[in-house]
Amino acid sequence: MNTASLFADPNLLHLERASSEPDRITLVVKTKSRQAFCPRCHSPASARRATWLLLRDAEKLEAEERAFVEHLVEMSPEIAEAQILAQEFNRILKQRDREAFPSWMERMSQSRIREMKNLASGLERDRAAVAAALEYEWSSGQTEGHINRLKTLKRAMYGRAKFDLLRIKVLAGSKRGAG
Repeated sequence: MNTASLFADPNLLHLERASSEPDRITLVVKTKSRQAFCPRCHSPASARRATWLLLRDAEKLEAEERAFVEHLVEMSPEIAEAQILAQEFNRILKQRDREAFPSWMERMSQSRIREMKNLASGLERDRAAVAAALEYEWSSGQTEGHINRLKTLKRAMYGRAKFDLLRIKVLAGSKRGAG
């Protein structure tokens, strides 16, 4: 498929605020008589697919996908800014780059995109936890998994048994996971 045929009409793609969720921007593919097609699967481009392509490293994209992303970035400065900030945040998390985090937060809080500012203020409220996540390799994932298992078991047994049967099931599950 020719990449030029993907973008014959520059009005095919635009950003739109969802009426049900005013804090959320949705990437909408508008069509008149034709649709914009995803370069890889040659099906109508979805917001999810466009987001996935925008967040991937440019080196990992095929030529058609790269052209699609470049077109999106050229069409909208908001998309370009969001792409840069999201990719930088991904890099900071993967490399645990604690020193780069404050400057990234500053750029986020000065962003012209309201959703980015909201994310920055939310991360600022929990800055200590974010800094600890970047600094330490510890995770509460295992504990959260056990809590989730216990709540699921409790929900499933609600109204069916007394505490002693629940206790037996919980202890049986913990012995199974230990071995």
